[in-house]
Amino acid sequence: MKTFNERSRDSLCTDVLEALIGAIHIDQGPQAAHDFVARTILPVVSHINKQTLDTNPKGRLQKIVLQRSNSLPRYRVLEQSGRNNDRVFTVGVFEHEFLLGLGKASSIKEAGRLAAREALEILQEQQDP
Repeated sequence: MKTFNERSRDSLCTDVLEALIGAIHIDQGPQAAHDFVARTILPVVSHINKQTLDTNPKGRLQKIVLQRSNSLPRYRVLEQSGRNNDRVFTVGVFEHEFLLGLGKASSIKEAGRLAAREALEILQEQQDP
C-alpha cells in the first residue's frame, strides 16, 4: 500500500470492498450483503464525508458548483495585509458574482482552501436547517 499514490490506494480499497460485498452476496445471499453494508459501511459515511471536506474542499466545492450552475467557482484575492515576511491574504470564492465563502491565511493557496471549506459548511447548513 505504501507504493501506491492516494488515488490508486483509494481505488484499490474500493475494489476490495466491492469484492467483499459481492462475496457475501454470493455466499450468504442478498439480505446478508445488505445487512453487512447497513451495519459496517453506512455508519461511517458521514465520517468519510467530513474527511473529504477537510482534505479536498476545493475539489468538492467545484463538483457542487458545476452541478448547480454549470460553471467553475472563481477565487479572488480580496485583501492583502502585513509585511513581506508576515502577509495575510483574504480570498473569496465566488459562483458567478455571488460570494460563497471567505478564507484568511498566510498564503493565497491556503486562504483559497479555507474559503472553499467555509463555502461547503454554509452550503451544508442550508441543506440541513
